[in-house]
Amino acid sequence: MMVFNSSPQLFQFFQLFFGTASQNSLMNGVKHIFNLSVSICKLLTQ
Repeated sequence: MMVFNSSPQLFQFFQLFFGTASQNSLMNGVKHIFNLSVSICKLLTQ
């Protein structure tokens, strides 16, 4: 959540993605979110 507070653009991106994910397969969306979260964590810990 601290990431969202420090980055409104990232929060908007997640809102947009969740909006499209709900229209598609939910499991597909969850898998994508997980991969995205891992990528973001790697970026933040560099």
